Amino acid sequence: ITFEFKDPNPDFYHSVCTMLRGFLPQSPVDKRALADCIAGTTEIGTLVVQEEMTDLFAMITIVNLGMHRDLPFVAQIRAYLLDKCPADKSARMRAIVESRDSACGILVNER
Repeated sequence: ITFEFKDPNPDFYHSVCTMLRGFLPQSPVDKRALADCIAGTTEIGTLVVQEEMTDLFAMITIVNLGMHRDLPFVAQIRAYLLDKCPADKSARMRAIVESRDSACGILVNER
């Protein structure tokens, strides 16, 4: 098997959707919208595929929560992070994920 490292693009949307099934389990995050964002952001991330195929073996990317802050799935990610954050750290976490000036992103690494 020969592997290729590709930039995300819309041709990989369905494979990214499949890969995201295990991402943030039991969360209300709209993974189809997240997959659309990942596949559509061609400048960031790497996808590992079998030569001349679109089925993913792995992917890594960062979704900028500030740049995409108005998208519903980003609000869902923020809410999920705040819900899972320890109470004594929640004020700091809220300041980070809700700041318009913060360069905050979430790393998506699946295989």
